[in-house]
Amino acid sequence: MKLTALDNKLRQLAKSLNGVITKDDTKGMLVPSGYEERSISWNKNGFNYMVQVFPEIKKDSIQKWIFWACCFYDTDNNRFWRKKTLVESRQQEKLISDFDKLFSEAVDFLEKLTIEDLEFAVRFKN
Repeated sequence: MKLTALDNKLRQLAKSLNGVITKDDTKGMLVPSGYEERSISWNKNGFNYMVQVFPEIKKDSIQKWIFWACCFYDTDNNRFWRKKTLVESRQQEKLISDFDKLFSEAVDFLEKLTIEDLEFAVRFKN
């Protein structure tokens, strides 16, 4: 089973959240055969959200899969953020079968965050 099994579901979720889907954005990295990644990002009330599924790579091969979510907020010079890893290492088929529950848990976590919950991440250069 491939992550493409999630594509229709991700399109529906992106539409409902006014979000955007990205996939396989390796930015020129050398990645092992079979590499897949899926992200959905959206913004709401000034916060930026992202949920991502990507492989755990060890010794140039994909071992298991990771599912995490993050929220970030930018000011003129600073970024604040918070992340939560919902799955640290899971077989792809199990991750796909658990996707609805995981995504719902991720959105619940993200959209309950307030500015006070976010931590300083980086200062932007002027």
